Amino acid sequence: MTLRAAWRAACVLALAGLLGACASTPLPPLLAFPDREPFEQALLAYAQGQTDSATQTLQQTDGATAGDARAQDLLAAVRAESEHRRLPPLGELAADTGPAPTTPAAVLATVKARNLDLRAAVYRVIEARARLREAKVSMSPELSLMTRFYPLGILAGLTQSVYGGLVERKAMISDAESELLAALANYATTRRAVLADALEQYHRLQAGEAQAGALAEELAAADNFRVQMKTLALGGNVLRTRVFEAQAEIASAQSSAEAVTQQVMLARSRLNALMQRPVEAALPLAAQAPVVMVPEDPQAAARQGRQELASARAAVLKATAVRARTDTLTPDISLRTAWGQSDGKNERSIDRGFTISALFKVPVLVVPLRRARLDRAEALVAQAALAEEDAFQQIALDVIDAQGGLASARKAAEASERRALVAEDQLKVRGLRTDALVEELEPDELLVREARDQLRALRSRREALIAHYAVERANLQLALASAVDPGAIPFETRAPLARLSSAGGAGRALWVWRSSFIGQPDAVRELLDWASASGLDHLFVALKPSQLTTERAALAAFIEQAHARGVKIHALAGDPAWVRPGKQDNALRHLETVLAFNRDASDTGRLDALHLDIEPQALRDWDDSDAQEDLLEGLVAVVQKLAKAADGQIPLYADLPVWLAKRDGVEPPVLPKLARALSGVVFMAYGADRERLDAQLRKAGQQIAATGRPWWIGVSAAASDRCPDETPEQFENALRKLTTDLSETGPVLGVAIHDLDRYRALILDKAPGTAACRSSADSANSRDNAP
Repeated sequence: MTLRAAWRAACVLALAGLLGACASTPLPPLLAFPDREPFEQALLAYAQGQTDSATQTLQQTDGATAGDARAQDLLAAVRAESEHRRLPPLGELAADTGPAPTTPAAVLATVKARNLDLRAAVYRVIEARARLREAKVSMSPELSLMTRFYPLGILAGLTQSVYGGLVERKAMISDAESELLAALANYATTRRAVLADALEQYHRLQAGEAQAGALAEELAAADNFRVQMKTLALGGNVLRTRVFEAQAEIASAQSSAEAVTQQVMLARSRLNALMQRPVEAALPLAAQAPVVMVPEDPQAAARQGRQELASARAAVLKATAVRARTDTLTPDISLRTAWGQSDGKNERSIDRGFTISALFKVPVLVVPLRRARLDRAEALVAQAALAEEDAFQQIALDVIDAQGGLASARKAAEASERRALVAEDQLKVRGLRTDALVEELEPDELLVREARDQLRALRSRREALIAHYAVERANLQLALASAVDPGAIPFETRAPLARLSSAGGAGRALWVWRSSFIGQPDAVRELLDWASASGLDHLFVALKPSQLTTERAALAAFIEQAHARGVKIHALAGDPAWVRPGKQDNALRHLETVLAFNRDASDTGRLDALHLDIEPQALRDWDDSDAQEDLLEGLVAVVQKLAKAADGQIPLYADLPVWLAKRDGVEPPVLPKLARALSGVVFMAYGADRERLDAQLRKAGQQIAATGRPWWIGVSAAASDRCPDETPEQFENALRKLTTDLSETGPVLGVAIHDLDRYRALILDKAPGTAACRSSADSANSRDNAP
């Protein structure tokens, strides 16, 4: 072999590994990588070796690198790789001198841009990317020079591991790729954990601030209780133990306030730390609530999207790559060449001779050593596979635990809300009785009881508030367990939690048939005080034509006072005879009287609606089944005529018997026709048979749901329509439950109570019911009576 041919052969063999090392290999896809945002897209492009795409994504996105430390770090790495220079040293993160974020979305954006854990996760990706580049070029030939002084000579060696360059390199690249996948999975997992922590701290901060507001009100009431008890104790009207009781209430509220203050401070400090802001900096955040949509199948969503699974799979790939590399570690075959030689006679013969040799490195006891190494690698693979299976099970357990936590939180919230409503109902009922001077207690004893009831109501309301936030937090935890991206959760302005009402948040109306109080200031004030104390926001007041004409000023004054208290007034009117063709003009004349009154009244002194109480079932000929159809047709006709004449100038409402919903086979259908002509309906559902009435109300609500008209649930406070020995508190609970149970059937406006006299008798006199509570089977053929 000539010198040139040998040199050429050596170069071909030596460059075989180098050429293969320069070839690129595609990166396996990563499960559940959060590539929704430009930075994540650039990071994934960089990991796959698409440096131009990564640079373009980072630079073309407005503000992507301006305040985002992650983007600056990644851009520096991309430029260093593209320009073949060293990665610049890490600079200090500049102090956050900008305005404090005021929304949770801004908080999350700041956390993503500045959090140190996320930046460290990015640098792990950069390090893994460099390791992959190193694996692709690490098998290049090695050129060595060696001098010999005796005998004189210079030897040049060109070494390339043929077996390693062609076989082991693949395993090394697989190992580096698995490390890169693990780094990407680590970034995704860190991102989720950091953002979830920020969401939790924000929610803790909001809950703490809400509790602080409730505790401030509770402390004020407790202090007022203490002052009152101290004054009475000095006068000898109450025992001094009442003062100690008030002081204990204050101490309890102060202790709770201190704990809440500590919670708020810790949450604010933790949020600042996550954003790399001074931990003691102010953080005035807006009151916003997360809009969480839990997937229909949380288990399936979690199995497909949780980043922990990506980390587990990356660990399996890494263990598999280690096993593959272990397979190629022995034997090691190297090709060596030497140019020049010395003959040992101290003659300069460096220009003569050429040597090629193959070197075989075989470890001693190769079989036991190889077996031990493979056993170790197989154990690593098995360990990683078991860890992946454990991750699956742990994720399933997380979802189950979150679902159970949400169910428990909801149950606790319902119980807390019930206790709060009962406490406020008791306070309201006792206040109504006190105003009517029906209590037999001494004034000082009444004062003590009122103060204690107020404190109990405030405490129950605060507990209900805490339970509400607990449900919200549990819902958020279930969403996160179901792989919902915490960085993609939207927020909406949090509506302030108003004081709980007896109707559970729904409206409350009352029929008032006797309107002789109009024109009497004391009677008007008494009625409106009663309405405010009872949580009423609508009064259906029966008005005579003379009150709409000659007593116009007094009526307008009453309406203005009611509107000032947030109470709407419906003009209640009706005559069963209006359904007859010859009497329908009377209804039209009454409508014109109401319209004339509103035209002459001020903006705040106008009637809010005309409320029709036309009940053909009260006529004598109603018992004739043939006449019923004519009377119902007359009811539809007069209502439609009134609606046409009103022409949108005033809303029209009507009282309708709930049993109209039972007439499914009657043509034409009465209920939908009536509903379409009206602005709303009040279903009169009177009687003690609650099960049957509930079923009829559901059917009635479903029948008018297509019309889009809202409806009230009309109930009677008369003793004949209630169960025996039913207390006012039980009556209130029944009304609240009725509203809650029927809210899904359509737009329920609330509960309308019949009527003022009966309701006052129930509250003040605790009038027991006289009707037996029957099941639906016992009264299937009974019919509700009109008022």
